[in-house]
Amino acid sequence: MFLSLLWECTLVAGKANSILGCSRKSLASRTRELILPLYSALLKPHLECWVQFWASQYKIGIGVSLAKWCRDWSIFPVRIV
Repeated sequence: MFLSLLWECTLVAGKANSILGCSRKSLASRTRELILPLYSALLKPHLECWVQFWASQYKIGIGVSLAKWCRDWSIFPVRIV
């Protein structure tokens, strides 16, 4: 159950990263000032909502480190060149 939740969180972050990658390729001339706020505005609210939904399904408290891990990890894999 816990691994399934981690897997789902990883899939959501991966999908967002692929969308960001497409945006980054099409906006090659754009700088970090545009891409990071865009990423934060689009992904973080979705991921937080997703974590709250699944936490209620699995009877996990929102305050546990899993929710924090999912929110923090969602920004970690982004590499801006």
